[in-house]
Amino acid sequence: MHFSRTTCTIVLFLINIFCPLSSKSIKHMTQNLEKKQKQELWITIFVHGSYGSFLGAVNPISTFTDSPGQTLYKKIISDVRKRDFFYSDRLMSDCGLINVQTLSHKSYTLTKHDAIIQTLVNAYDRVDNYIEQTVRKSNNSHKHVFYLFGWSGLLSQTERRKEAIKLYTELSKEIQAYRKKNIEPKVRVICHSHGGNVGANLASVHACVTNSIHDYPAMHASHKAMQKLLHAQKNSFDLQEHSEPWHIDELILYATPIQFETECLFFSPFFKNVYNFYSENDTIQAADFISTQYRYSRQRIATTCYKNSGNQIIQSKIMVNRSKNNTSSKHKLKLKAPLRGGKLISKYPEDPTHADFWCVCWSPYDTPFAPLPIVVFTPMLIALLQKNNLNAIDVNLQQEDNCLTATLFKHNGHKQKAQSSLPNSILKELKQSIWDTQPSFRDYAHSLKNKK
Repeated sequence: MHFSRTTCTIVLFLINIFCPLSSKSIKHMTQNLEKKQKQELWITIFVHGSYGSFLGAVNPISTFTDSPGQTLYKKIISDVRKRDFFYSDRLMSDCGLINVQTLSHKSYTLTKHDAIIQTLVNAYDRVDNYIEQTVRKSNNSHKHVFYLFGWSGLLSQTERRKEAIKLYTELSKEIQAYRKKNIEPKVRVICHSHGGNVGANLASVHACVTNSIHDYPAMHASHKAMQKLLHAQKNSFDLQEHSEPWHIDELILYATPIQFETECLFFSPFFKNVYNFYSENDTIQAADFISTQYRYSRQRIATTCYKNSGNQIIQSKIMVNRSKNNTSSKHKLKLKAPLRGGKLISKYPEDPTHADFWCVCWSPYDTPFAPLPIVVFTPMLIALLQKNNLNAIDVNLQQEDNCLTATLFKHNGHKQKAQSSLPNSILKELKQSIWDTQPSFRDYAHSLKNKK
């Protein structure tokens, strides 16, 4: 239950008249009530991207025509998902919306792949707590409830719309459950790759459910496709049950392929803030020409092509260890980069690859922050972006002698606008926590042998 300051004052005044208390006791009660009033609950959901996309070539016609059905491609992807080692390096769990707190707290085994999930989420939370105390210096206490949303990962617009319906349904139930407890949670959805397009489709589901379709021609096409799917699922999806309005406070995209079918949805008022992070060293993000009818994807949202409905869209290029005076035009060879979705030859080989945003890097010299993925630094990045009124930004993550710094520049500019940092002591602590969950090659071999 939320109390206004006036109500709290009146209640305490009456209590003081009929049941006299010391001024110290009254002050203590006032502080407790105000603390309860200011406390925020954040629901944070991690949504993984597509995987094994190259396997779409097994059924090329079905993949190009967006009709995976019961194809061999779909069966292979489903089988890959059943293998425990597949989950050993990323924020990913079984299909559906899963509360991270319900996962096992036992040490890592290949039959229980949740240890790396717990560790990555704890690393995110550790960074968030540090930023709250040192950067935001907020008096408002807040609590996090972390979830994972697992989906098929198929390279398909239709499948991503279906998965968005599932996410909307489950998330809507969670929000309603909190509202019954007089808690109005804030919602943050963090997505990698095509998980961002699953997230974008939530706006389309919401528009259909609440009958709040907005005047964008491209959005109409998306809503029409979504309405068709909802109609097909009318026996399992009750529109009335999910008609109570809610919104997403922060939609955070990492390396999401920007496609015409979903680009307009980022402008929906359903999203209060949209953050789009990308890297010039990522070769996967813009490579998807298969699951879009326009046969190309982009890294940036075209903010000038659509009428903004009041939400804020901030786009940031992520750079790593770029020296202020680095004007070299030499390109460097990095053999392992293509294996993680990066460029074989790059002018800035330390910039994040597609996998670096989301997946643990078990090779200690492949990334400056190995084994940590960029996603664990999300609280630091968001706090930095919120310091400025810029919508087009570049952020350079630099490993210094005593800390990790994040420096903000205007897009393609050279003048520093803001800076944030994370002490090396915390960075070292987070890295070690990840190394402690590393599976050995013998564990992998044993897992594969048991699957045969």
